Amino acid sequence: VIGINFGNAYASIAVINKEGRADTIANEDGERQIACAVAFSGSETYIGNQALPQLVKNSANTILGFRN
Repeated sequence: VIGINFGNAYASIAVINKEGRADTIANEDGERQIACAVAFSGSETYIGNQALPQLVKNSANTILGFRN
């Protein structure tokens, strides 16, 4: 059994382990909450937590809160 949470600010995925408890899955950087963000800069695309720094230097091409 897996559960996926698409929140407005963050998303996460969890699985039920052998003991019947939910374990949140970490991404390749060890983060268990992934920002719901996308940024475009030239030919580069930034997704998730990597898109957040783009808010400061590239806000016109950074999208947050797109669930609404």
